[in-house]
Amino acid sequence: MQNMKITLSVAQLREANFDERSVAEFKLCFGEEVEILWNPLHELLIRKDPQLQNLFFTLLNKQLLPCFSFANFDLSNMDLHGIDFRHANLKHVNFSNSNLTEACFDHAFLEDANLQYTNCDGASFYNTNLYNAKLCFAKLNNVDFRFADLRYAAFNTTILKKADFYYANLINTNFSNADLKNAVLCSTNLMNANLHNADFSNTDLFYANLTGALTDNTNFSGAILTRTNLASTNLNNCNLSNVYFNSTLYDTYTQFPDDFKITKELILLP
Repeated sequence: MQNMKITLSVAQLREANFDERSVAEFKLCFGEEVEILWNPLHELLIRKDPQLQNLFFTLLNKQLLPCFSFANFDLSNMDLHGIDFRHANLKHVNFSNSNLTEACFDHAFLEDANLQYTNCDGASFYNTNLYNAKLCFAKLNNVDFRFADLRYAAFNTTILKKADFYYANLINTNFSNADLKNAVLCSTNLMNANLHNADFSNTDLFYANLTGALTDNTNFSGAILTRTNLASTNLNNCNLSNVYFNSTLYDTYTQFPDDFKITKELILLP
């Protein structure tokens, strides 16, 4: 796949309604047409020439280039607003400090990727592999993480307001100091996740599994905990004000605040 040849021409650019400045840049770099191998194309990006970057991503968005592997690329400090990375191989890619607002990463492979300090507001990571990815200090408001694999991912001090994690795998994920106000976490697996000092206020945790999660000083105020599994979870220092409990599961290892009253809405596991 990496040795596939692509032919691009001035005529193609004009047919796709490129402006004359972009056409002139292309002609300056390549002449009337060019046959491009994957690896030389990769080198253009690594050189970080802003004009070539913009030209390449415009070509990609106009579907004049097929999807290919970006593995190990340095795409930091770039404006990638609205870019379509669906199904792309983005393993070990460095996106730090880039603008990824409304970008699409559906079904992409981002294992070990670096998205720290990025702005990903409105982006989509539907069914995306983000295993061990770094997303610390990022802005991820209204992001779609449904069915994503986020095991061991780091969201430390990340803003995730109204993010949708429906059915995401969040085992051992780090949300310490993260802001998840009004996020959807229905049917998520948060086993052994780090929720230290995180804000889960008004979140929907319907059918979520929090077994063994670290919940020190976590704010759950106003959260929905219907059928949520709290086995082996220490809630001693958590804010549980106005939490909606309904068939919420706990076990003998679950710890509640001293003034918390266990009611019939909570079910003791055998």
